[in-house]
Amino acid sequence: MSHFRLLSCLMGLMLLATSCAGMRSTGSTGGSEIPPPEQSPDTYQSTHHYYDFDDVLVPKDLKLDVDGSFVFETPQFKTGNLTFNGRVESFSVVDFFNSNLTKDGWRKHSSYKGKKSILVYEKPGKSCYISVLDESFSNTKVEVLVIEMKNEIK
Repeated sequence: MSHFRLLSCLMGLMLLATSCAGMRSTGSTGGSEIPPPEQSPDTYQSTHHYYDFDDVLVPKDLKLDVDGSFVFETPQFKTGNLTFNGRVESFSVVDFFNSNLTKDGWRKHSSYKGKKSILVYEKPGKSCYISVLDESFSNTKVEVLVIEMKNEIK
């Protein structure tokens, strides 16, 4: 399990660094469009959204920044960095994720709460890193990085 954690952390930091290093979009998401959020019959979940990862619920007040997001998938793993912006109080976003990730079976690994809050959650074969940055009075930026190892088919 320690190899998986080390690999997850390294990949997460690598992906976060590349996404923060000024990814610029040319109007394309690399041939793969990020699908619209899935809708659930449950009233609570239909007001909030699951995007490319069906176990990370995102608050309805956050809008997906398609140009700042990507999802990469191979037969061995799936990873993505989804970026959101919204006029929401950053600590309420942190509380939302803390509550809902647990409901979706995630276990908290570590967290830091401040002007930039960081949440790290894990499941067997999966890691989730969430950064919540209070940029200004009018914007909170949220980055959700998920790494999912898949079972190899032989």
